[in-house]
Amino acid sequence: MKTRFFVVALLMAAVTFSACPSKKSSENTIAEFKVNGVRYTVANDPGTITHFYPKTPPTGGATVGTWPTRPDSWPTVSSSIVEVVPTSPKATHNLPSTLNFSSPVTFTVTAENGDPKTFTITVTSGELN
Repeated sequence: MKTRFFVVALLMAAVTFSACPSKKSSENTIAEFKVNGVRYTVANDPGTITHFYPKTPPTGGATVGTWPTRPDSWPTVSSSIVEVVPTSPKATHNLPSTLNFSSPVTFTVTAENGDPKTFTITVTSGELN
């Protein structure tokens, strides 16, 4: 009798736990965003990714040969050199296969629970003051 009661209790517990849905993550933010190894500034609220390239390298620092390529010399890049690291490993993104930085680029990060968040990438170039 005790064995039968134990088996029934065990089966009821198994059914109860398997019937409880697991809570899906609502994280749809970005921890890191890089293009060709260069880190861009991410502001998860309001959903912006920005980067500023000076037209000339700073003095006393990098030489022209090691200075990161500016967006005006490669306005269109392949997403294969772009690294998007969502905060949650279960989040996905729809980054385009090519990105043209001559104007803002938008894409969406979708949380595991389906909540989307749109990000806008803006790259500018100019002289440092």
